[in-house]
Amino acid sequence: MKNLFGRLVLFATLLPIIDFLFLGILTRYTSVPFTLLFIAGTALAGVWLIYIEGLRCIRTMREEIAARRAPTDAMLDGVLIVVAGVLLIIPGVLTDVLAVLLLLPPTRFLVRLWIKRRMKSRLVVYSNEEGTPNEPRSQIIDVRVTEVDPDKNDR
Repeated sequence: MKNLFGRLVLFATLLPIIDFLFLGILTRYTSVPFTLLFIAGTALAGVWLIYIEGLRCIRTMREEIAARRAPTDAMLDGVLIVVAGVLLIIPGVLTDVLAVLLLLPPTRFLVRLWIKRRMKSRLVVYSNEEGTPNEPRSQIIDVRVTEVDPDKNDR
């Protein structure tokens, strides 16, 4: 937990500094009005993409649930869309570019693959049959649950 907290503190400290440097570089090589238009334009494009991609994500979740499948990819897309929204709130060039990239389906697909590979390498899943790690289950067991009242003895 300390490692994660340390990374978050480092990220929260370095991100504004890097963003400020990018703002200075962009302003130096273009102009102040262009930089302001760039930030406003990426923010507007990001808000529009959040709306479009959010609706697409919700539709995909509903379709997956209706087909009785777990909407894992759609849920991860939803989390990435929320992260992009948070990045758009933070004013700056780097955060706006990262947010818009996260909102584009091809880039989000690559990020989702990276996250899934990283999670898969860190998690071990045991199956009920052999108890070997990361082995897919070969059979589905249907279970019926019956509530038993301990005060009544129905034998």
